[in-house]
Amino acid sequence: MIDVRSLDGEIWWPYYVYRCKTQGGTELLIVHLVQPPPGERITPPLELPPPLENVQVRYPLTPTKKVTCVWHLVARYSLRAEVLPLSAGDETVSITVPKLNQWAILVVELGSRY
Repeated sequence: MIDVRSLDGEIWWPYYVYRCKTQGGTELLIVHLVQPPPGERITPPLELPPPLENVQVRYPLTPTKKVTCVWHLVARYSLRAEVLPLSAGDETVSITVPKLNQWAILVVELGSRY
């Protein structure tokens, strides 16, 4: 399964991972990355946690599946999508999210190795 890590702060993600297939049959892994609020309650004046830099995401390679593309979706003032570069090793694909500012979505496209 996917693994998400940050050296600078906590990220909520394990309960926000979903798999789906497009009409064309492409398998997608959708991962919501959420920074938790600084306290137990969200009350005015709202204090937001500082953005996290260089969040590391790793996806294990399998004999039948490979990661073909990763989109980083951010909804801050307007929706923005960017393709993130992949770094493939022998056992995992590594992705670096350059900046996490409260909430973002990763859409991981999985393809067949054959």
